[in-house]
Amino acid sequence: MRTLADGREMPAFGMGTLNLSENEVGELVRLAIQHGYRLFDTSPVYGNERAIGNALMECMQHGLVKREELFIVSKLWITDRNNAEDALKQSLKNLRLDHVDLYLVHYMTPDIVKDSLMVERVSMQEVWSQLEHLRERGLVRSIGVMNCPVIMYLEILTFCHKKPALNCIECHPYFTQEEAICFFKKFGCPIAAYAPIAPSENAKFGCASEKLKNLDLMKEPLIRELGQKYQKTEAQIILNWHMRQDHIVFPGMRAKEHFEKAIEIFEFELSKEDVERINKLNKDARFYDRIQDENYSFIPYWA
Repeated sequence: MRTLADGREMPAFGMGTLNLSENEVGELVRLAIQHGYRLFDTSPVYGNERAIGNALMECMQHGLVKREELFIVSKLWITDRNNAEDALKQSLKNLRLDHVDLYLVHYMTPDIVKDSLMVERVSMQEVWSQLEHLRERGLVRSIGVMNCPVIMYLEILTFCHKKPALNCIECHPYFTQEEAICFFKKFGCPIAAYAPIAPSENAKFGCASEKLKNLDLMKEPLIRELGQKYQKTEAQIILNWHMRQDHIVFPGMRAKEHFEKAIEIFEFELSKEDVERINKLNKDARFYDRIQDENYSFIPYWA
């Protein structure tokens, strides 16, 4: 378990649902619950909340899990920031729940129309105030951020009544973000690492530059060497690296053996020296840089 900035606890390991269609995600959620998984991450833009909700309800009705044992994460998308309550209620309806355990602001940047340069007139202070209100009403248990840079996190601290419980950022051995993560931890803000194993597989959802598209952690010689040393798969080595650094992870899984293999990451521990060797694979390789998206690349982001 990991302790959030608001004092609540969250499982350190769970199931992500990005790239999983409504046709396949339900059965995978049921399999996950049968294998002991209790943390599930989704978002309305993944297009699978309804199927996840049906699977969760079925498992609860059959006594496989109780609601209080589950930890469900969903997110507020950019285009819904002017009315977080309606967006959340739609997610709750789809998920067949009366609350989610963690609700994240999916992207921190305001929306902008490329042709007209029309900028969304909803400040982050307004957005965060809406989330705090939803938390007070019990529709969410904890509120957090995603893709939140340090400067924007500090800005939130200037007006919030409740600090972000968590920051979900891209993190993997090619993009360790050690400096930023160390900074967030000083504020008691834990990190959830998305794209934890194979970011290149999800490149179509990101905006990876051409120079990154040949990077593949599963073929990295050091990861393969450590797999042989510990008698584990490449994915297990990477996930154990995340656990050794107190990250929260919810990788996508597509087969029964994935659930079984993932649980085995708690049966061994990488040595401190091997963790440091993996850290040195860092290339500051950001696969999900939204500024490289064709709709945003015109912005001189670093000016």
